Amino acid sequence: MKTPPSNIGPRVTPNYEQNLGLPAVYNLPNGGRVFAGQRDEYFYIDLGGVFDSLSLCSVGASGRIDSTKGFNVSTISIEVPIQELTRLGMVPSSPTSPDAVIGGWATASSRSTKVLNSNGTASNSGPWVRVSCLRNLLVNEVVIPLNLKDAFNASSSANDAVFAPFVVDPQLPEFLQEAYGINIPPPPRSNLVAIFAIGIPVNSG
Repeated sequence: MKTPPSNIGPRVTPNYEQNLGLPAVYNLPNGGRVFAGQRDEYFYIDLGGVFDSLSLCSVGASGRIDSTKGFNVSTISIEVPIQELTRLGMVPSSPTSPDAVIGGWATASSRSTKVLNSNGTASNSGPWVRVSCLRNLLVNEVVIPLNLKDAFNASSSANDAVFAPFVVDPQLPEFLQEAYGINIPPPPRSNLVAIFAIGIPVNSG
């Protein structure tokens, strides 16, 4: 499978979508499609505010900002027919059907040993060790405490219960309260447990 070059601009990569983007979308045997390459960032987040000492522009009724708008990111995008993901192999009859809920996670691993050679090259060896794990978006960034982020990244999703205390009482709201004087819900945060673990009840909102 080939990936298209970066979308540099209309002079270097004219008609990018027609000439380079769409030809890199490949059909899968089961009716799905896959694309690997650079795409405009689609995730709306006040990125600078989250990571730059809580310098949030989006706290309050105005001032919201999409920090990543217009930036290209390396993307692997997979479109899969619904029936390929459900427990019964069929399209669910309704959003509340038992097989209408799916979950997924992804990991990144590296070799446990890296040796820098005298000729300027490097060699990697040893078993693969997990260095990053993505479950729900931004759990590691905004829920897990700073001193446990590496441990969370290295852990299996089967061990998520170990980190449950930080979901019911996360640190970030406390930091926001201290920095901006805003009111926060008291723990335990059952709403976050519903969002991240057991699901939001039907017609609850």
